[in-house]
Parts: sequence; structure tokens; C-alpha cells
Amino acid sequence: MLSKNQKKEIVEISWTAPDFEYQPKSAGWYLISVAIALGLIFLALWQNNFLFAIFVIVGELAVISWAARKPSEWKVEINEKEIKIIKEKTEKRFNLENDFVNFGIRDSTKNFKELLLRKKLIFNPFLEIYFPPEQEAKIREMISKVLPEKDYPLSLMDAITKFLGF
Repeated sequence: MLSKNQKKEIVEISWTAPDFEYQPKSAGWYLISVAIALGLIFLALWQNNFLFAIFVIVGELAVISWAARKPSEWKVEINEKEIKIIKEKTEKRFNLENDFVNFGIRDSTKNFKELLLRKKLIFNPFLEIYFPPEQEAKIREMISKVLPEKDYPLSLMDAITKFLGF
């Protein structure tokens, strides 16, 4: 038992990682994307569906802007009680015990693994954080003291976005 004068030392792990996995796109990727959009616009105009044509134009602009976006860096700090994510000038804190149900770790890229934390929310139920593979044992040990581990295979939506290069 610790006396009043002794404080329990809080062990903390920290690292920096991108907020998403960036996959560079070739000029061919953009050409195919624009060709599909032009085909849909042609089909919409042929059927006099101007609203759909506008929707396709706005959608294609969004796809092109998201495809060109580069990831920003997150600084992640984790201890036995909370996870802190620092991005530019904002900081978010999550309490492991109160905010999450369980966690999983899966392979992502050769440079990073992915920590998935299942939130107690219905909408946006996962917090996905990339981390260096050499930190896996420490992170797993620390989080498993508070949360149970669960295997999370790649979802259909994740597989589609990886296939499309997002």
C-alpha cells in the first residue's frame, strides 16, 4: 500500500503518427475517376436529370480534393487511464475505462500498425490510431489492464476504401 507521501508513477507511452494511411495516386487514378464522373454526367444529362448531374460534379470535386489531401501528424500519449491525441493546436482526451468498450490491434502498413478502440457510441464507433510496430507489446499490455481485447478484421467499407486508394 502506498503511503500518502508516495505517489504511484504513471507510465506513459508517446509517439507521432499520421491520422490516416496515405496512398499516393497516379495521374491514371485521377483520369479514371474523372472519366467515370463524365460518364455519369453524360447519362444524367441524357435523361434530363440535372440534379443528379450537379450531384456527380460536387461528388467528383470532393473525391479529387480528398484524394490529394495529405495526412497530418498526431502526437499520441497513452497511459493506464487515458489516451491523449494532440493535433496541431487541439487536444482530445479519452478515458479508457469510461469512453471505450474494448480494443483491437491489426496490421496496417509496413511502417505502422493500427490500434482500434471501440467507443461506447453508436455513431462513429471506432477510434483508429496508427502506431509504430515496435510499441505494440507496451501498448497491448497497458490497455489490456483496463479493456478486453477483441479481434477486428477489416470491414467491407475499409476494404473498399483501401481498394480505391483512400
